[in-house]
Amino acid sequence: MPVFEKPLYILPQLKKRAVIPQVFSLISLSLIFYLGILINLALLDTTKRQEELAKLFSIILIIGLSVFGLIISVLRAKKKYVFYKNRITFGKKQIFYDQIVNTAPGRNFKDKIFKTYNIKLNESFIIKHIPTNINITDYIKKLITYSSRTIS
Repeated sequence: MPVFEKPLYILPQLKKRAVIPQVFSLISLSLIFYLGILINLALLDTTKRQEELAKLFSIILIIGLSVFGLIISVLRAKKKYVFYKNRITFGKKQIFYDQIVNTAPGRNFKDKIFKTYNIKLNESFIIKHIPTNINITDYIKKLITYSSRTIS
């Protein structure tokens, strides 16, 4: 029977920061894709019925892919960063405190709009969409120090 370790802290993402930029990206890519289809249809010698069927099929495809992308985005936004005594997990990904090489917060244009920041702990693990009112960097530094003392 597995023993379940109690987390020290659970950090949720700011959901609107994770979802809203994805929605805008999906809308933009969908419009570009549909315009490409319209241009191709204009260049092809097709009947009116074939053109209408192609447009209908492409709209259904675009809506289906957009809904699928939105569902994936919402599911990712619901994931939380879970802090344990020796590691941080995010879904199936994890990083041990001794693998952390950086705790400096970073911000990009979208982070400034949504008042969030991110921390690139190493090349493969980034804590994203952290609200600015939560100072997680000091907490991570303390966990690294605590972890290094208990291991030594």
